[in-house]
Amino acid sequence: MKNSAVLVLREIEAQGGQVRIEGERLRVKAPRPLPAPLMAKAKAARRELLALLGGTAWDGDDWRDWITERAGILEHEAGYSRIGADATAYAHAIIEWLNRHPYQGDPGQCAGCGDPIRDTANDWRPLADGATVHYGGHWGLRCVDRHSQRRRKEAAAALAALGIGEAP
Repeated sequence: MKNSAVLVLREIEAQGGQVRIEGERLRVKAPRPLPAPLMAKAKAARRELLALLGGTAWDGDDWRDWITERAGILEHEAGYSRIGADATAYAHAIIEWLNRHPYQGDPGQCAGCGDPIRDTANDWRPLADGATVHYGGHWGLRCVDRHSQRRRKEAAAALAALGIGEAP
């Protein structure tokens, strides 16, 4: 199947198009509409295209397999108890989800409090996930904490929607 994804990608590029990943979605941009049969091929090869381009299209089974494998490694190779391994694997899944779904907000607005970021002030920082937050001064770490808590809740809700809950 990977071969078909490469062929579809080459065909899109030959027509002047580009394929990029946004979260778990593929975006195709072209100077003119691409033929319907080519777009159908791209849709059929979606998972392979995502994998080829470095993205993911994991469903609940994929996430469960990943968490189970991670828990097994933690239990058998790192010496965690089964309960500890399950809880830690779930925490790792939250982080993995966040890594696969970068923040998509406005860099001119604090991701923690929502207030504007002033370019002339030295009270803000970009974070690794692409967010910009107020930092230091009278803000302290409040905006960083709010943003982090909000993103972790977003990840937990996305995993829950796939039938994956926190370990007991």
